[in-house]
Amino acid sequence: MPVNSSALVRFQVYDKCLRSIQREYTMEDILNELRKAENRDGKTSRGGRERIGIEINNRQFYKDLRTIEEVWGIEIERKVSAGRKKIYRYKHPSFSVFAGLPKDNHLIKLRDTLFVLQQFRGLPHFEFLNDLFGEIEGSDGMELSRRIIVDFDGNPELKGLGHFSMLLSAIQLRKALKIKYRAGYRNSRSLILSPYFLKEYNNRWFLMGSEKGFRSISCIALDRIERLTYAGNEKFMETEIDFEKEYFEDVIGTTVPKNRNVVKVVLKFGKERFDYVASKPLHGSQKSDRKKRIVTIEVIPNRELESLILHYGNDVEVLEPQDLRESIIKKIRSMVKTYN
Repeated sequence: MPVNSSALVRFQVYDKCLRSIQREYTMEDILNELRKAENRDGKTSRGGRERIGIEINNRQFYKDLRTIEEVWGIEIERKVSAGRKKIYRYKHPSFSVFAGLPKDNHLIKLRDTLFVLQQFRGLPHFEFLNDLFGEIEGSDGMELSRRIIVDFDGNPELKGLGHFSMLLSAIQLRKALKIKYRAGYRNSRSLILSPYFLKEYNNRWFLMGSEKGFRSISCIALDRIERLTYAGNEKFMETEIDFEKEYFEDVIGTTVPKNRNVVKVVLKFGKERFDYVASKPLHGSQKSDRKKRIVTIEVIPNRELESLILHYGNDVEVLEPQDLRESIIKKIRSMVKTYN
């Protein structure tokens, strides 16, 4: 079995040590537990005892801790004991990587979850999934398919995905970032940002956060980040904003205009397009009138809304509000002028 193919056993050891309330574990203690697992779980063959391939060293230790924090979204505390040794444990002792999984079929459930995660091609720091597959495969007598059979709409070559892991860590650990950023065709500038939330829209990833010196929330496109580092001793600016449920509730996309109110947008669709839009709502507020082929949504107008309307071409007409209608007309006239 190749080195690192025993990731499942490795993470079981980490989980036991990090959630322990009876004992405090140092790095050396955890490495010793990994050595015990290596000796205990090794397989016997005609040639003698085989190593299962647990990689035991300081570099792998720190990498594994980072992986646990980023993938499972849990903070690992690092406290110095009275003996001047650093102790490692979950910030929330009740947490467990394997919590809530029935003992008799947890491998099957974990296997299926990992299989879906593997389909997210392009996202960094998920290489350890291959190691987990190596351990789980065949454990229940079933052979796993390695072919991609679920295709999520995304671009694995998208510039900026290399920053993903560091951004996840910064959000979870509440660390300010120093970013060299180029917006459009403008010159690059440096900014200090407290990161809060990552969001994908239209096959691009965006970072939401508070920029030092500004009161409003900034939206940073990952593919426009030129350099990314931690901002040293810069204070992290806390926020009470619920990005998952509230912040984007009244918009389409990622742009939340300042000092704009929610308005009723009325769109009339052609016969060929209405059923599609009625079955695949443009927004959570959508109401559809099949008889009139009219769709109504309540949103704050932004550039993503206009792009979506233009996407439907002559299959849609903006009836309300008037200023949105005029903005779309202006863009259509500009398009006609371009083609003429």
